[in-house]
Parts: sequence; structure tokens; C-alpha cells
Amino acid sequence: MVVVPALLNEFGRALSRTWFRITHCSTPYATRLFYAEEVERRARRRVAEREWVKDGKRRAWKNTTAANTGEPVDVPVDPENGIIPPPEVAGTARAKNQRRLAEGEVGSFNGAAATDIEAERANEVTIQVETEHGDGNVTTLGFTPTAGGPDPLNNDIPYYARRVGLDAEEYTVLTKDGYILELFHVYNPREYTPRRQSDRQMNPVYPFRYGKDKYRKRKYPILMMSGLLQHVGSYCTNDDASLAFYFAKIGYDVWLGGNRCGFNPRHIHLSRHDPKFWNWNVRHMGIFDLPALLSRVRYETGFDKVALVAHSQGSTQTLYALSHPKLAPGIASQISVACLLAPAAYAGQTLEALPFKFVRSLPHGVYSMFFGQQSFIPAMVHAQNILPKRFVAYMAYAVFNFLFHWTDARWERDLRARMFGFAPVFVSAEHMWWWLAKTGFAGRGCMFWDGDADPVIRLEEVGAKIEEEPSVEEVHERDIRSGVITEDDPSLPEGAKQKRNDLNPHPPVIPATLPSNAFHPPATSGHADENTPWFSTPTPPLALFIPAQDQLVDGPRLLKRLTAGKDPYTSPTPSSHPSSSTTREIEPNANICHVSILDNYEHLDPLWAIDAVDRVGTKIRDIVWHEIKKERQEEGHDPLLDRLVVPKDVGCLEGEIDIGKRRGSGRQNQSQMN
Repeated sequence: MVVVPALLNEFGRALSRTWFRITHCSTPYATRLFYAEEVERRARRRVAEREWVKDGKRRAWKNTTAANTGEPVDVPVDPENGIIPPPEVAGTARAKNQRRLAEGEVGSFNGAAATDIEAERANEVTIQVETEHGDGNVTTLGFTPTAGGPDPLNNDIPYYARRVGLDAEEYTVLTKDGYILELFHVYNPREYTPRRQSDRQMNPVYPFRYGKDKYRKRKYPILMMSGLLQHVGSYCTNDDASLAFYFAKIGYDVWLGGNRCGFNPRHIHLSRHDPKFWNWNVRHMGIFDLPALLSRVRYETGFDKVALVAHSQGSTQTLYALSHPKLAPGIASQISVACLLAPAAYAGQTLEALPFKFVRSLPHGVYSMFFGQQSFIPAMVHAQNILPKRFVAYMAYAVFNFLFHWTDARWERDLRARMFGFAPVFVSAEHMWWWLAKTGFAGRGCMFWDGDADPVIRLEEVGAKIEEEPSVEEVHERDIRSGVITEDDPSLPEGAKQKRNDLNPHPPVIPATLPSNAFHPPATSGHADENTPWFSTPTPPLALFIPAQDQLVDGPRLLKRLTAGKDPYTSPTPSSHPSSSTTREIEPNANICHVSILDNYEHLDPLWAIDAVDRVGTKIRDIVWHEIKKERQEEGHDPLLDRLVVPKDVGCLEGEIDIGKRRGSGRQNQSQMN
């Protein structure tokens, strides 16, 4: 229904480009904003890919010759991906020791191996000393790629991390309603040793109890959440210019949190063929998914709070969780700052287009016939495993461009296939009904309304067993046995009892059944009352990044609501909404710490624009660090904050951050930040 007009739309553009090339004898893309930089990046990438292939063939031939002559092979070829580490990485002490461990040489190291271990430890000590006694910034070690060659478009976050000299490990996280989520940890392989596979498996969502490794410098954690129909790998598609890799390289501890389903839908009790498996929407993602991911990141890093970066739908579930403290208890106290990119709280003008009006006119039964009764158009995801990757990515861009009028004017076109390789993902039909229906986000125009009862999975129906939360002593006993902490760890509470019984990690800790109307804020009729506050308790600091050309969601309207009546803001009123004569404060508990109006940016540009790091990444870098410094001044703050690695180049935008305490015109402040 949508594919045919989308393809015709793309076909018309192709004819226009061909005619331009014939008549002007030049490329039609030469007028693009970042054309020169695109050409330069593409050339560098092509050279690196060719050199990688040539070097790999040379080393493979050398290894084959050495094997035939009986000489030792220094650089093995990865049999799975054909990836050959470069000599400077493969020859490091850590890589050599890991190879010896994999080959079963544990306990039989010779003198050379011992020397390698000592060299590795000496290198780590040098890193720590330079960090502590230098200028306070992260020591520049260089990032040597350990993967390369032509891009296979394999939707693999660790692979793309290795292409830029980083790496990633995957964790599995269990929500309280039984869904299994993906959580990726991006790290520098020179500074961090991956955890064992058994330690990264799903476990009960135990509450945060203590901090680990209190006596060494730590990197502050950032959790990143993706948007609608996108995998969290969308933060990793621009090579070094990807937001996730940028934060990891400057000195933050980056965690990429995936919502339920993604590319591999899983549940601890339900089969994906069970209709109950797909009975959820974005509100469940805010109440269950976000707290589970935050809990796991806090548990793994030891910090009391985590910085959150959320795009589009990720901001929706964040705002929903913050507005329902009884359903997501303590969520505000776990977030140091929430950076919301293209926040989706109000619907934009794009949702008034004909295709979306057609969907809103459909009864629920007819909608299910068109788009699926369980998963939303699952053929879109299955096509990625059957058809050529570049063709699927081209089709995805054509459809998204036709529906949402997004363009790639600010993207690197050579990476567009990789970008859309992480979209779409599996989501439930009920979830998309929440977004598109007449009684949902598109019809009501807002994420909050007083509608009919939403389908809520009652936990006893899915077979989830409700158990009491384990005691502090039980949690510590489990961690002592698993080697996470020792019996003399200073983080252990006084009088912690060491029980000898084995703790069963399954089934998960499940709360009591939620009431049927638990997901509805108080409202009077139709649209939620604009004068009724969303937040009954103080929010963490919120940083808003609003694309000025975003027509899918109405960011200025959200800004107007959150800043109404707050000095120094003037609450700019978008032309699509009538101005209000009142200056009464609508959201007294909303703590706005930063606002950026991103000129000429569309909905996806904060993720994929060539200059996204300069216009978004650097500001997030300084916003997070600014909030850390403010928290350090508070009495009883997290002791780990006193031993943080300072991100590289942090503080360059210090004068543009704490706008909540500045005086003067709100419009002037916003213009200074662009």
C-alpha cells in the first residue's frame, strides 16, 4: 500500500538526477551541504578498506607459509569472519595472553608469557598514573581497528565498534514482566577486559546495593536509548562520528539499551507465537524496560546514577516513567541527567498526512488485517535476512522518506545502507496502534490522554511467579560466591550474614499485578488537560535537543509546556498553536537544565547528521559533566564521583550549560547555544 507510491517517488527523483547529469555534465549531489566532507570521508574509508584487505591477504599468505614450514604463527585468521587483527594489536600482551588462554595453556606460561603479563600490567599502571597526575584528561592511547574491509552490513554492534578501534560486549537483561532485553557495553579493548559470558546473562532485577571497585578511577556511565522501529545500533553507524563511539573515545562508559523485541523477540515464559507476547505498547517500555536497563547499568558500573541519552520514542518512555513514580519507583533518583533528542511528547504536522489519516480511520479489526495481529508487518524484518542488504536499506529509506518526508541532506550518503540496516525491528501491532490510532498519539496529539483501558499484561496470566525480593544478605552472599566482591569488601553492610544456601536466580523478581487503569494519568476528557501537571515529583535535569525542521513531533510545544512561567525562558510559541496569555507555571517539577534548538535539523539528524557530534555530542559531553560537578558539591554524594576519569576536551561549552540559573532573554540564551 505504501511501497508502490514510495518507489514511484524515488523513481521520479532518479529521473531528475539523470537529467541533471546529462544536461549539466556534473554530479547532482555537488550542491549538497556537506558534499566535500562526504567525498573526503568516502575516499578515506575506501583506502582503509583496500589496505585492510591487502594486508590481510599478505598475513594470511605468511601464516600459510609458516604453517607449512613448521614455524610459529603469530597472527591467526578469524575463521568466522575472516578478520585478521593488525600486527600492532595482535602483538600486544593482552591479545597474546588471551590466545594462550583460548588454546588451553593456562598455568603453563613460559618466561616470555610472564614478561607479557608484566608488560600489560605496567602499561595499565602507566595509563592510570598519567590520568591521575597529568592534566586530568583521558590519556590518548590511539584506537587501532581490529576489523575492516568492505562493510558486510551485518547489524552487528561489536563489529562496527571494532572498525573504529573499540569493542562491545552484549548483556541480556530481564524485565519484571518477563521480556529479555539486549544491553551492549562499548569499551576500549586496551583498558578493559570483557566479562565472562556467564556474568553477562540475564539475572533477576535485583535492587542496586553497593559500588564495585571503589579504589580505581572509573568512567561515568551513559545509557543510550533508540527511537521507534529502530535498533539501538543506530547510534553506531557513522564510524568515528557516531555518538556512541564518540562518547566512548572521549572517556565516558557507554551502554546501549535495547527495548523489548528488537531483532530477536524473547520472553522467559511466552512464545513469540502467543498473542499475549505482543500485548504491550510504549507505556510498558517506560514502566518495565527503562528501569530494568538502568538497574543493570548501575549494578555493573557501581554508580548511583546514570546519564541518559534518549531519541524520539526513548524520550517518550522516559517522560512516561518520570510521570508515574508509583509504577516506576525511584526512577528519577537513578538518572543524573536525561538528554532528550527530538522528544516525542506532542504529535507534529506529518501525522496529518493522508497515509496516517487513512490508518486513523480504520477500525481496530481492519487495522489488524492490514498490519498484523501480533507483530507489526513482520515481513519488513524478515526481508533483511532474505533480500540483499543494500536493496532492503534502499527500500526502507524510500518508504521512510515518502511517509515522513525525511531527507538525507545532512547524512553521509555512503553510510545510508548501514543506517537503515538497524531499522526496522520487531514491534507489536498494539504498540503501533498506540502511536497511529485515532484514540492514540496521532489522533489525540499528545502522549497523555484519557482514553479507553489499554491492554495490560496481567502477570499471573503469563505464568510469572511472584516472589519476595531477596534480602541484602542474600544478594551479597550471591555476589561473594560469584567472585564479584570479596568478604572484606568495604561496600558490604555491617553485620551482613553469609548464608550457605544456594540462591536460585530464576524466576525473576516480579511485582504485584498492576491495576487495569494503572497506565492512565488523571485527565478530564479527550485530550489531557494542558493545565494538569504531568510530573508529581521533581524530575532529574532534562536537556532538550529540538530539531527546528522536525515535522513528525512538536518539540517547541513540549518546550513551551515545560518552561512556561519559568525565568529566564520566554516560552516561544510555535505558529501551529495559539499563544497563551497566561504565564502560570504548568510543570513546577520539571527541571530543565539545557535547551538547544537545532536549526535545519530534521527528526533523525541528531543521530546521523555529519555534524551531529559538533552540534549535539559536544553539548551532551559538557552537560553530563556539569551535572556531575554539581552533584559532587552535595553532601553525601556517591564517592565514586570523586575518582572519575575526566572526558577529553570537557568544559569547552561551560558557559552554555546551566541556563536555568542565568538571567536575561530566553530567546537570546537559546541563540547562543546554537
